[in-house]
Amino acid sequence: MSRRNRRAEIIKAARALFVAKGYENTSVRNILEKADATTGTFYHQFESKQALLVAVIDDIGAEMEQIVAPVMMAQSISAIERYQRLVQADNAYRQAEHGVIYQVWKALESDENWRLVNRLRQKGNLIYIPALTQIIQQGNEEGVFDVVHVSETAELLLHNCRFAQTAFLHIWHNIDQYDDPVASATQKMSVTQTVVDQLVGASLGALLLLDKQAVLRILTSLTS
Repeated sequence: MSRRNRRAEIIKAARALFVAKGYENTSVRNILEKADATTGTFYHQFESKQALLVAVIDDIGAEMEQIVAPVMMAQSISAIERYQRLVQADNAYRQAEHGVIYQVWKALESDENWRLVNRLRQKGNLIYIPALTQIIQQGNEEGVFDVVHVSETAELLLHNCRFAQTAFLHIWHNIDQYDDPVASATQKMSVTQTVVDQLVGASLGALLLLDKQAVLRILTSLTS
């Protein structure tokens, strides 16, 4: 097997173990056993477990690029539809890969790894800010948005989308801390929705943030 394939196999094994055990509870030995790799092979590819975490972050970024590209290349769709497809694709990916994304974020909370938070955010910035900039420009041309500072607004739009996603994840994983998690999620989404629509001068509710029905179904199922 080529070095490139061995690297991919080790990353794949690490992702699965992070989901099952968490980053902190996953040892290099665990990863070697799951990937059927030797210590020498591991350290030829990665300087440390933290370097492997960086590779997992980069792997997630590459997958996000793959889901964004088809949306941005789609022909004959409006700016609002393009935005909705982008968010739907992102939501679907995050739901499918929720386990590893959540465990990566947990790993980044440690003193050892917190500096990598910026790397993860920068990956997202490089993917989503150009996409949102293109969508806002298209919306201006179509007359459905009214934005003067396009690139700055794209950054703020991404920030608010992240807030909604982070707020939902916090509720999801700390559900016992909320008297009414469904109401809390609904309120946070409503406030963020208003801010996002106002940012681009769109009509209220024009720009989907999260699949609200899916969010409420998940939270309702956890509290029933």
